[in-house]
Amino acid sequence: GGGDATTTAAPKRKRVPKEKAPAAATDLAFTVARVRRLMKRDPEIKTVTSDAVVAVSKATELFIKAFAEAARNNVGSDTRRTLMYRDFWQTVDSDDRFEFLVDVLPAERSLGPSAGTQRALVPPDNAPPSNSANA
Repeated sequence: GGGDATTTAAPKRKRVPKEKAPAAATDLAFTVARVRRLMKRDPEIKTVTSDAVVAVSKATELFIKAFAEAARNNVGSDTRRTLMYRDFWQTVDSDDRFEFLVDVLPAERSLGPSAGTQRALVPPDNAPPSNSANA
C-alpha cells in the first residue's frame, strides 16, 4: 500500500438533539421582564441571565398548566367548566405533587372585599380542623 496509514480512531458519538428552549420571549406566557423582576426580589440574587429567566418562565408556565389540569381532574363534573379555589385546594390535599403548597393554599379562603356577599369556600368533609379557637 502506498501511503495509507491505518489508524484506529475512536468512534464518533452520536449527538442527541436537545429539546429546544423557546427561541424568543414571545414564545413565553410570562414576559421576561416580569419574571426577571420577580426573581430579583430575592435579596441574594443580584443579576439573572436571560437564558435563566427564559427557563424559569417556561417552568412556571408548565407548572401552572399541570396544576390547572390536576384541579380540573378534581372537578368531577364534565359540565362545570369553571375552576374554583376549592378545586385547587382539593388538588393540593389529594395530589402529592402539590403537597408543598399546603401552607400557601389554606383550606378556607376569604374571597376578598366582596366576601360579605359571598361565603368562604369550604373544603370537603375530610379537611383538617380550623385553626380558630373554640370558646
